[in-house]
Amino acid sequence: ILNFVEFGIMPDDSVTSPRFATLHHQGSFDPQPDRAKAFKEVGSLNVNEGIDEGVRAELARRGHRVNVAKGPIAHPVAIYIDHETGVQYAAGDPKTARHAGALIE
Repeated sequence: ILNFVEFGIMPDDSVTSPRFATLHHQGSFDPQPDRAKAFKEVGSLNVNEGIDEGVRAELARRGHRVNVAKGPIAHPVAIYIDHETGVQYAAGDPKTARHAGALIE
């Protein structure tokens, strides 16, 4: 969603772009009142192999514990409907065997 909202990247390119994930936050589905236990892996940052080595090195220099994931990170699908034109855009990451579709009545 960041690719689309922040950078205007359409769904087909967005879902196939290299991704990242972190456990350096409190999970919204498992809130933890004990702040010491809230952050599962402080400083963790998993990135796809497609993220440039220079970027990975800079992230590590900034204090992240960078781990390169061998497989996909998440299984994204995206649907965007341009309400001005009525055009529907839908995509799923083929590396994760995901598909997407949209119908408008």
